[in-house]
Amino acid sequence: MGLRGYRNDNQRKGMETINMNPQKMPLDTLEKLTEARNYNQWIYKLCQPYLGARILEIGSGIGNMTGIFLGHGSRVLATDMDPQRLDKLRKQWPEQKKLDIAAWDLNKAAPEKVSNFNPDTILCINVLEHIENDLAALQRMSSLLVTGGKLLLYVPALAWIYGTLDAELHHFRRYGMKEVGEITDQAGFIREKLHYVNMLGVPGWWWNNRIIKSRCFSSKQVKLFDRLVPLAACLEQWLKPCLGQSLFYAGITL
Repeated sequence: MGLRGYRNDNQRKGMETINMNPQKMPLDTLEKLTEARNYNQWIYKLCQPYLGARILEIGSGIGNMTGIFLGHGSRVLATDMDPQRLDKLRKQWPEQKKLDIAAWDLNKAAPEKVSNFNPDTILCINVLEHIENDLAALQRMSSLLVTGGKLLLYVPALAWIYGTLDAELHHFRRYGMKEVGEITDQAGFIREKLHYVNMLGVPGWWWNNRIIKSRCFSSKQVKLFDRLVPLAACLEQWLKPCLGQSLFYAGITL
């Protein structure tokens, strides 16, 4: 077993009683996250400088971010492996001419509709942690991008706060900055940006995950956290955090 495999297993140690079903974030969790409007806008603003005209969104879920990226004016191909989520996407934007929708399990080769899309931007927001072989997934993404295309990753950070919530959300791992840099380099990307995000979220996630061992979060908790996001975003615009609940990465393919 390689070092990455050891780290992944070590993070999940003691979580064996929780069903690990990759890429299958519970639908009710995605619905609760529709309330996190400030947080979703924060992620969008991180991505905004790198967005191109043809965006491939991997793991679109029920479209919590999809609508924001459509508002940017780009053409979006939204993908997910879950038919129920894709059906919700279609019903939400039945006449949106700039939106295409396709089924894709990132563990497998891209279907024809995806491989023929020729994206200049790939968005992978809170998805890579659900993939056991994340390097192979990144290599698939690299093969899809046009020359000079951008990969935008947003992943959970800090292995030491991995706990019951991560396992319930089917996370194989939480990432370190060095790990993200290494695996994206191996997949053939050139780094443009890599930094922590949401330092204020770390204590709450650690408390829920490691101390009281929660297996879900409520709509009330999401709304409370979302009220704090403008303050966190403002602080981190001036003071880059030395740690954070998530990591943001922007890279280019040659």
